[in-house]
Amino acid sequence: TSRLVHLTDADEALWSGFVALAPGERMALAAGARHDLFVLKGTLAAEGGPALDNGDFAILAGGIDLRAGDEGAQVLAYRDSSGMPFEELAVPRAERPWREGRTPGMLGASLCSTGHALNLLMWQPGPPTRHHSHPGGEEIFVLRGELCDETRHPAGSWMRLHPGAWHAPFVETPTLLLVRSGHLKGRAKGR
Repeated sequence: TSRLVHLTDADEALWSGFVALAPGERMALAAGARHDLFVLKGTLAAEGGPALDNGDFAILAGGIDLRAGDEGAQVLAYRDSSGMPFEELAVPRAERPWREGRTPGMLGASLCSTGHALNLLMWQPGPPTRHHSHPGGEEIFVLRGELCDETRHPAGSWMRLHPGAWHAPFVETPTLLLVRSGHLKGRAKGR
């Protein structure tokens, strides 16, 4: 049976969480909302839409069913029910547009930039980033490796930096991050 882990309040308009589906299990996406889905493990098929494999990303409209493949599926999900316009898309793992990042030793792949930015970052050990903030907020999920700042965040860690929060992260081992930014602009902490 499915498991749902809320990273934010379940009723929040900008919700983040994990969904684990058993083999063949179905789950309905909330009607009237945008859903950003990053497949962490297994496969997932969207009713009338794309089939997603491990490492694939998609933006889907609500009101459709998802079905896990024969091995089940684990998905990092983001739901935006604020009513902002969006376009559906799918970015297969093999088609990621990798580019050099602003930080030495970092490669980035943009998954979307409509309404907010969502990027994968592959970061090799080296100097820390400069001390900085994100005016529109930021959410970081550590897929592999470990992100460091005042504390250590191993693979599987998720953090939300609200607008105005400062940090100077670095890595000591090769690290893969999923980073969403710009979506919390104008939102007070805890909302």
